[in-house]
Amino acid sequence: MRPSRPGQSGRPSAACWRRPPSTSSSSRSSGCRIASPWATRASAASALASTRPTGLPRPPRAGLGVQLELLAVRKLLEGARRLPRDAYVSINVSGATIQSVELRDLIMAVDRAITLEVTEHEPITNYQQVASMVEGLTDVRLAVDDAGSGYATLQHVLRLRPQVVKLDRAWVSGVDGDRPRQVLISGLISLAREIDATLIAEGVETPEEARTLTDLGVVYAQGYLFGKPAPLGDILAQQ
Repeated sequence: MRPSRPGQSGRPSAACWRRPPSTSSSSRSSGCRIASPWATRASAASALASTRPTGLPRPPRAGLGVQLELLAVRKLLEGARRLPRDAYVSINVSGATIQSVELRDLIMAVDRAITLEVTEHEPITNYQQVASMVEGLTDVRLAVDDAGSGYATLQHVLRLRPQVVKLDRAWVSGVDGDRPRQVLISGLISLAREIDATLIAEGVETPEEARTLTDLGVVYAQGYLFGKPAPLGDILAQQ
């Protein structure tokens, strides 16, 4: 599941993933992805520009992508401190941002386990640098988001060998009645097992999809069936 558009309140929102229900286990929360309070980089640029002192020139939009994303990550990590120590926390970062020294410094300052989800918004120019950075950090795992959505995400899986692979919702929607989709997902499950990664299915919205994924061997799933994204404070109140 992709979290719905966060509100403009400036508060981080969170979406959780769960084990799908089966004959031997019930659905339960296994972790949360904290999403930026900004819906897009463009709106982030507007938010940043609106905070400038009166009289100063408006900062250029070009080239601000990584700086804006790092600002969002800093806010998200502040929110993560409010979660229980044993909570599994995941944050999205682009290919450009995950290669930055500044991100490494932010992560090193956080005393908890974090998973970095790599998106395909921007290309990764140095896979070895990313792998080395993650290996050098304590309690940090790497995930590839939206696997199967395009060539770039499959390249990320093959080159980075992440600990987590998140299956794109486009392959999950209607999987219960689509045999070709089931075959493709089975292939990605095999790939995840080969590289010793956990596969999480995104976008699960019906019990039929959840049961089919369980039968295929998917252990973790995320989607509206299990819960919608909510302000972080609401998630904490349910603990």
